Amino acid sequence: MDEREVLWKAFIKRHAPAEKKMARTMAGLFNQQRAEVAANIKRNPPPKSVDKVSNSDLMRRWMFDKEAWDRTMAEAMRPHIEQSVEQAGKAAMREIGGGNTGYDIDAKKVQAFITRKATKSAALINRTTTNFLDYNFRDALNDGESATDIIARSGQVFVYSKRFRSVVIARTETTAALNFGDIDADRQSGEIWGNEWVAAMDERTRLSHMAINGTTAELGIEFGNGLQYPGDPLGRAAEVINCRCVLLRLEKKPQ
Repeated sequence: MDEREVLWKAFIKRHAPAEKKMARTMAGLFNQQRAEVAANIKRNPPPKSVDKVSNSDLMRRWMFDKEAWDRTMAEAMRPHIEQSVEQAGKAAMREIGGGNTGYDIDAKKVQAFITRKATKSAALINRTTTNFLDYNFRDALNDGESATDIIARSGQVFVYSKRFRSVVIARTETTAALNFGDIDADRQSGEIWGNEWVAAMDERTRLSHMAINGTTAELGIEFGNGLQYPGDPLGRAAEVINCRCVLLRLEKKPQ
């Protein structure tokens, strides 16, 4: 079996259980948001006359508290991200030769990444959900739907989020965390020059990631797609969502 295939399969073995755990957490959070929205709609049913209250004010009352949920979701996501970073970092240190405890999960740079990743991702996830809800609320009001109908309509947003978005989110966040831990261990060790990009190379892989498969980059330098590592949160969403690529560490610059 090719070295890169072995590497990718080992990555997936670590990735799968972490992804499933995080997906369950995300599904639970979406369920809680659904309940909050339903309760808000029951407390503030649509008026029989649209003149009694503006649509924007009514939709604001129906929406979950985004500011509070940004904090709640970030707090729920953070342990998953930290566990994946630590798992990958320690595994990388064992491979490099730094021992199981050689990876410093408490380093300021590592903790800053974990906090920033959880905070930024939570805000983006909730913004996407509020956009979905806003679109559905407007349609419901235009169609003159009842509170029961609107609750059912908004519920579909959360059914979709629970079944599909939770998996995509978990896969994306886990990929970023594992690859960050891997490349950060390279930095902490001081013994690694850089990495080779190893794409999954199947029908689900992006063309831009296939294009850079096998290319190399020094630590701290971006690959051809603008990322320093698979799942790099500084990259465009089109380059990181659902990514399953990995890195092959290189002690020396290829000749």
